[in-house]
Amino acid sequence: MRDNQHRFKMFTGASALPAHLRPLGELSSRVWSVFNFLVTWSFALLTSAVAFVFFFVLNRTVVRGRGNLRAARNTLYLSNHQTMIDSFLVGTVLTMPKLILRPSLIPWHPAASENFFGNRVLAWFSARWKCIPVRRGQRDFEALSRMSEALSEGTMLIYPEGTRSRTGEIGQGRPGTGKLIHDTRAVCVPIRIRGMDRVLPVGSRFPRIFQRIEVTIGEPVAFGDLLSEPSSKDTSERVIETVMVALRRI
Repeated sequence: MRDNQHRFKMFTGASALPAHLRPLGELSSRVWSVFNFLVTWSFALLTSAVAFVFFFVLNRTVVRGRGNLRAARNTLYLSNHQTMIDSFLVGTVLTMPKLILRPSLIPWHPAASENFFGNRVLAWFSARWKCIPVRRGQRDFEALSRMSEALSEGTMLIYPEGTRSRTGEIGQGRPGTGKLIHDTRAVCVPIRIRGMDRVLPVGSRFPRIFQRIEVTIGEPVAFGDLLSEPSSKDTSERVIETVMVALRRI
């Protein structure tokens, strides 16, 4: 959302306006901010409603551990990854039905630039889903900075494996996520999903119905004194491994 505000300011030239016109520029920026917020909330609500019907009516989804969900800022949800539509499932579990009255619960989603921002239309939809573009396979420090800023304002959903599992087993976590956790001291809530590989098997174009899906939300990960250690690659790797161990135990 902040990126859109910045682009709008550049487009209107608000920062370069004469002093007597600057209040108008600031008002325009605020109007755009409110409009963008309402569009994002409405789009997320519609998406979650459709996803709710698919996962809870057309499929049999069981959710355990709802009491571990948090509505506080700087909360990072970390889930295993099985299909391209996992975010619709997990996002719906995290937000519905509270999203109707608390749009601040809409989590941010780091997403591969080439998959979610490949063209203008897809980029528009991805922005409405609160996706943050990340360049896969690169040290994207700009994306890391955006994620840190987004966490300070709300919640976020990340797949620490960085890619979908082809076997159903939980793989290794990415050190970049470990660094994000170490830098932000975010409260990390692990989520494990089972059965999504039957809903959308590898190679399938269309999701299946009448499948059983399980979503288990664990207690916040305990890092002990690990987050107080100096920032380093080794620290980041140990942080993310602690998360992956918690995920596997769920």
